[in-house]
Amino acid sequence: MFGRWETQQKFTNRGASGIDGITSTAMGLNVGSKKPAILFTGDLAFLHDTNALLNAQLLNQPLVIVVINNSGGSIFRMLPIADHKEHFGKYFETPQQADIISLVKSYGISTRYIDAIDEIKNFDLQEHLSQSESMLSVVECKTDADASMQLRNQLWNVEL
Repeated sequence: MFGRWETQQKFTNRGASGIDGITSTAMGLNVGSKKPAILFTGDLAFLHDTNALLNAQLLNQPLVIVVINNSGGSIFRMLPIADHKEHFGKYFETPQQADIISLVKSYGISTRYIDAIDEIKNFDLQEHLSQSESMLSVVECKTDADASMQLRNQLWNVEL
């Protein structure tokens, strides 16, 4: 929504709920295009399709999966249901406490954990790829859901 990569090809995934098979889709695009790729995904979408990681050996070019982990489905904070606090957290935001790094490592896939904005700003993708032992690597970026929503609201109100 906020990316400005005019020279890069972009793909989006819209399943029944938007999270159906997003990792599988990225891996399929990587194999089919024979080009390196980056997937930006949320924590729930990533967790929903972790079995896709079983296909890591099929990749022929680097794929970096960046998991934006805000501990749940904060995307729903943009909808009117967010005003119904008694039902919102349990049924829409669906908080999760999964250890994404441990889960990914159990598949033998290289990882990186980022939990500070300075680490994100200084993250060197090429260096990360050169240190990866496989074509697939996962970078987990831990974020604060409230701060993320404030930033989204600021970006929506900026004239581009």
